[in-house]
Amino acid sequence: MEIVYRENALTAWQVQQFQQKMGWTVEPLEQWQRAIQNSCCTVAAYDGGELVAMGRLLGDGALYWYLNDVFVLTAYQGQGIGRQVVTRLLEHIQREGLPGTEVSVALFSAQGKEGFYEKMGFQKRPGPEAGHGMEQTLRIG
Repeated sequence: MEIVYRENALTAWQVQQFQQKMGWTVEPLEQWQRAIQNSCCTVAAYDGGELVAMGRLLGDGALYWYLNDVFVLTAYQGQGIGRQVVTRLLEHIQREGLPGTEVSVALFSAQGKEGFYEKMGFQKRPGPEAGHGMEQTLRIG
């Protein structure tokens, strides 16, 4: 097994295939196309051309960045692949951020996966100065 990582190579079709393999709800192709197009950066991990992990970086490119859709196929978890995906997204921020500034990098963790992110320097919210993470789902149309 040789894992190959690629920035900004992720396609909507690959994401849908990934969702099917994981037994998740598959969002419409057009929705994923727009989501990927509007991402600051994507990182995809491939094993023999098959997508086995992915992550997206969202944000304003200056103050606030969000890690999103960090997924690793079950059979590939625990091998450092997710860590590489997150590391490469953080490296993108280092390259593209304004020198001499501090930025916020936030994420929503799947339940039970908080420890993975804590090992990478993330802190649970609420923290000493931060409020609770919140979310709302809107139905469009």
